[in-house]
Amino acid sequence: MENKIIEKYNKPVFFYGLSLLIPWVLWFTVAYISHFQEQNSFLIFSQGLLAILGLLAPMFVAAYLFLSDKELFNDLKKRFICQKGFNPIYTLLAFSLIFVSMVIAQLISLLFGHSIDQFHISGTPSFTSALFSPWFILLFAPVVEELAWHSYGTDTLRRKFNLFKTSMIFALYWAFWHLPLSFIEGYYHSNVVAEGLLYSLNFIFSLFVFVILMNWL
Repeated sequence: MENKIIEKYNKPVFFYGLSLLIPWVLWFTVAYISHFQEQNSFLIFSQGLLAILGLLAPMFVAAYLFLSDKELFNDLKKRFICQKGFNPIYTLLAFSLIFVSMVIAQLISLLFGHSIDQFHISGTPSFTSALFSPWFILLFAPVVEELAWHSYGTDTLRRKFNLFKTSMIFALYWAFWHLPLSFIEGYYHSNVVAEGLLYSLNFIFSLFVFVILMNWL
């Protein structure tokens, strides 16, 4: 990216501030509602809607910044259209890395006494997500997040830092960004917290590894 363009990504506080504040407000509200003893259709709908809006918030913030600056918007379009430097091997790695890393992690866990039953496919998800199917969330959330993080988010940090420092700063931010989800009853992140400190730290550590790999790819 030309220096002239990357200098246009000059609102890190605005982007990261709103991308944290809006989801936190919405998700802590969802967390509060999720602990109501009596759940009805309205409360379930409200939780799902607020959760999705929180997920979409960083993308909307990024969209606002791109639409507010013609040069930034043109740069965004080039990323989606321009195929120069396209590497099919990197693309394959990007799509397969998560699955492969999870399988390797499970294989390693066998050495520490964990059951081989973890490879059994139950056919049902191990967490809930209010209004939407957990399978939908698993597929939808990463796409929506990356449209924000790897469009405006990464480059606004790259203005001041090298790629490694950018990755470390973002991974730490991303860990805090997920915090409210750990308070939502039945949600994946709350299940991780319920498993104990080691599992929680493992989740945070995995974010750092994931960010480094994805930024490198």
